[in-house]
Amino acid sequence: DAVPGQYLRNNVVRDSLSRCVTIHGTDSLEISDTVCYNHLGHGIFLEDSAEQNNTIVRNLLIGTEHGMLLFTDRKEDWCDAPHQCNLLSSFWITHPNNVFRENVAAGSDGNGISFTFSDKPLGPSLQRQIDRGLYQYQNTRFMKVAHFSKNVMHSNRNHGLWFDSRLSYGFTEGNEFYPENAKAGFNFYSPRDPPNENGTSVETILDQLTMYKNIDRNA
Repeated sequence: DAVPGQYLRNNVVRDSLSRCVTIHGTDSLEISDTVCYNHLGHGIFLEDSAEQNNTIVRNLLIGTEHGMLLFTDRKEDWCDAPHQCNLLSSFWITHPNNVFRENVAAGSDGNGISFTFSDKPLGPSLQRQIDRGLYQYQNTRFMKVAHFSKNVMHSNRNHGLWFDSRLSYGFTEGNEFYPENAKAGFNFYSPRDPPNENGTSVETILDQLTMYKNIDRNA
């Protein structure tokens, strides 16, 4: 549901056993000036690859550690199919149509910020979008990033910024079943206007990024 005017501001979350802030099936929410320290699993977390028009600004996330809730929270050696796991990220962005500005992701055991999409909304958001006439297959693949600027990613164990990977909505591909929320190959991101396979290619802009001391690579 859209919640314009609602916000989560000026908070501190520490030593959380699950996440920092979850945005689930919610649009037009503001999360700002919040500090998250030492939490298990993805930190600021867009859950269903359907959440849009949210504004996430001036937040500081430190010390994101692996958790067990989702395949992507887990280390590879915690999974029967290791290639479906291990995409931990402080900021877990599953829909590009959101605003991310002046955030800091530091000291994650995985990535600082990840753009990772599903071709269909996950969980209950799929049926809600169908019921409201809003469902569009591969909407995330063709939607440009609303706004992404002045974000800082440093001292993360893997990547500072990861802009790839597809989330499974529960499908079989190449004789392998990928459960919902498992990592399932590439996301083939290709922003277009209008945002569908017949649209014209457009730019998506990631502006004024700062990335340093990320162990695998900065981006």
